[in-house]
Amino acid sequence: MGFEGYERADGSVGIRNHVAVIASVACANGVVNALARRFPSIKPLTHSEGCGRGPKDLIRTTRTLCGLGKNPNVAGVLVVGLGCEFLKAPMIAGEIRSSGKPVEELVIQDNGGSQKTTELAVELTRRLLDGAASAQKSSHDWDKLTLGLDFGGLGAEARTANPALGVACEWLIQKGGRVIISESSEMVGSEDVLKTRAASEEVSKRIAIALGEKRRIALEVLGTDELPRGDGLASFPPSTKIEDLVEYGEVPKKRGLNLMDTPESDVFAVTGMAAGGAQLFVQTTEQGTPGGFPIAPLLKVSTNSRVFEMMPDDIDLDAGRIAGGESVDQVGSDLVHLLERTIGGEPSKAEAAGYDLMAILTSGPAF
Repeated sequence: MGFEGYERADGSVGIRNHVAVIASVACANGVVNALARRFPSIKPLTHSEGCGRGPKDLIRTTRTLCGLGKNPNVAGVLVVGLGCEFLKAPMIAGEIRSSGKPVEELVIQDNGGSQKTTELAVELTRRLLDGAASAQKSSHDWDKLTLGLDFGGLGAEARTANPALGVACEWLIQKGGRVIISESSEMVGSEDVLKTRAASEEVSKRIAIALGEKRRIALEVLGTDELPRGDGLASFPPSTKIEDLVEYGEVPKKRGLNLMDTPESDVFAVTGMAAGGAQLFVQTTEQGTPGGFPIAPLLKVSTNSRVFEMMPDDIDLDAGRIAGGESVDQVGSDLVHLLERTIGGEPSKAEAAGYDLMAILTSGPAF
């Protein structure tokens, strides 16, 4: 038995059915936000990019914005641009449109300014919302599901939440699903372990190159490459291999466990994984965090019971119970059931509260 979801024209399957309004450049954020005030059910995807960046960052931003629009949880998209920016709205809209989903576009400078553009966007948004409302759920195999992981516990307490998450991930992988693990920067210093985890020599070499770049940046910026090391991979049995390393915002082509090259920041990491097609996320947290993501549910699992008790409106599951004597398997099973309910439509704590955050990774200076 699989799961119920919304099948898209490209064959992907969403567990949510959102209409997204994407700014192609930060200058269009005002129109996007104004539209969100008119239609609270839409998902505004605003950001600080789109212009004044070097080629590497522009390529990454383009891939991220297009990937967010193509995410299976998105039923339809309106792209709003300014007009003079480098990342043009028609280009982004065209790439998203290639997935087969309905896409509209508006350019502020071509439509008489922000207020006129907002008024023009109203009818387009209504049309997209009507189209999304007609979508029906159907049954699908687990190979259509991608789960994104963000490990926020680095200390001894991570030995509670991370193994429990490993149980849930193994459950999905065994069913043919896909898992993305993020925050490669936390793996600097674990190169020897990663060599044994890579599914092939080619993947091992690419991981080594990526971590070498992270080490170089750490030395340049911090003066040291002695970074806090996460133990996310320790959550998985040794037999679970990293099938591939993908770039920030890239869609993994292989089932099983994939590593995405992201920074440590959870907001940047989750945005990249969403652009890579993840329909939902789990984040372990040692100190607690309220942030969610606009187009996909993000579940928070505390590494200790204190955080769960202090932040009951933000934390979805208490893995600190393991330190109190409960088994990893039991808490892992509870997480599986929580995932199943979330996939079925039950909102995460952050999703219910509307605590949406997103940020696109950039690496070079603005000019």
